[in-house]
Amino acid sequence: LVAWPFFLSNLDSLAAIHLAQGIWSGSVVPNPPPDLIRDVKGVACLVGPRLTELPEDLFYRCIYGLARISRGRGLEDFRRRAEKALARLLHPSRQTGLKPTQLVHLCWAF
Repeated sequence: LVAWPFFLSNLDSLAAIHLAQGIWSGSVVPNPPPDLIRDVKGVACLVGPRLTELPEDLFYRCIYGLARISRGRGLEDFRRRAEKALARLLHPSRQTGLKPTQLVHLCWAF
């Protein structure tokens, strides 16, 4: 949490992978304060249009982390974008590197 203010002050210059890592980092804080939850949701709004740029592992961490911290409240636009990106990721013509447990977590997240 020490670096969180610096992270927030540089959001405009960060790549999608760094935004996704920020969501994951914020989601693993036990009993996150309301300000952190709000900030993570704000970062999700920035990364939402760029979900397809993420490698599979960060895509997973971003979606699952956001679901953990938000408890499924709000961010419907993000969820729709994530569902479309996941459908492309799981297309039968493509192999995925996601583990079965990660796929279960993604189902829970949606």
